[in-house]
Amino acid sequence: MPAAWASVGNAPELLGLLNTLLLMVVAFLPFATSVLAGAFRSGHGQRTAVVFYGLAFDLTALMFNAVWHYASRHGLLSEALDPAATTAISRRFQLALAWLAIGVVLGALLPVAGVAVIAAFNAYYWLPIRGEVPVHDPEGAHRSMPPTRSARALKGLRPAQPLGARAITI
Repeated sequence: MPAAWASVGNAPELLGLLNTLLLMVVAFLPFATSVLAGAFRSGHGQRTAVVFYGLAFDLTALMFNAVWHYASRHGLLSEALDPAATTAISRRFQLALAWLAIGVVLGALLPVAGVAVIAAFNAYYWLPIRGEVPVHDPEGAHRSMPPTRSARALKGLRPAQPLGARAITI
């Protein structure tokens, strides 16, 4: 899960539902990956498998967007996350929808190219977003910095913990 979720504070029930739906979609990804691998192994149905795989990732990106936008629009993000970082994270999540849609369309035409676009998407999302991890200065001032291990080690800083997360009772 991206470090951006550490910036989410109190969680209303709708956010919990959206997060549960996100986790359900994420749990579906191994099946979509298996279908894709089977199609490439057998040499049959590659276009359909790439479209299915890409749509599964696009649905995941859609759910990430829903959770993030709900949290950001309802004031649930940590105050330690500066506005520039919030905007950068929002833009990256929105980019995912378009990027994956391009992979789906390309995969319907050229399966290997579609998989390459989707794989590039996954590699890109491993890169940190500047300011994604909010940290606290020793003097008590809030700021955001890039989530690099070396920066935290040099400064002796740790990522902020989620603020006031409510316990879920069943």
